[in-house]
Amino acid sequence: SNIALAGAEDWLRYSNETGQTPGVKLEMVHYDTKYEPARTALGYKKLKNEGVLCILGGYSQDAEVVKPLCTRDRVPFISATGGEYTLRPPGWIFVELPLWKDAFNALVEWIQDSWDYRKMGRNPRLATLGWDNTLGTTFIKPSQRYVKKHNLKVDLGPFEVAPFRAMDFSANIRRIKDSDPDYVFLAMVSGPNAMAMKQLLNA
Repeated sequence: SNIALAGAEDWLRYSNETGQTPGVKLEMVHYDTKYEPARTALGYKKLKNEGVLCILGGYSQDAEVVKPLCTRDRVPFISATGGEYTLRPPGWIFVELPLWKDAFNALVEWIQDSWDYRKMGRNPRLATLGWDNTLGTTFIKPSQRYVKKHNLKVDLGPFEVAPFRAMDFSANIRRIKDSDPDYVFLAMVSGPNAMAMKQLLNA
């Protein structure tokens, strides 16, 4: 996003002005994939041809595309988010945040620990809404297995999946509302997450 890019440029300017990397001047080049996986490989090729030493990417779908390229070229790729597939087997992909399945499983455990089962008289209900891409779907089956294995008393579903890059979630939200969940886990990037939250509140 433009906000993230502006923040990165500010940090880079500060780093160079204050000598955070002594004797080395950092330079940043960027490429906008527009959330389109087909553009990710093109962006990787462009940045590599410009001689970058490391690539920072936003999302797990980018990491999935560039993983074989980074392995071939020995170029580290640091992704904000990722899934099990990006890190297994270990290689040149690194992830800043918890894997989506780990974040979701932690949420389920927190819900169980925080829920007043005696007062409510039932299990808490957790629904999800994500895009139809790796970020929005790959955590579902591993998390279902985790909940079953550890006998967690949280009812999961529905797992709503919207078309990739959708911003109108009205059909998904109607089904979510029909299930009367106590919590909704949004598995998208910040813009559509905010849009989905607004639509959920107004439904």
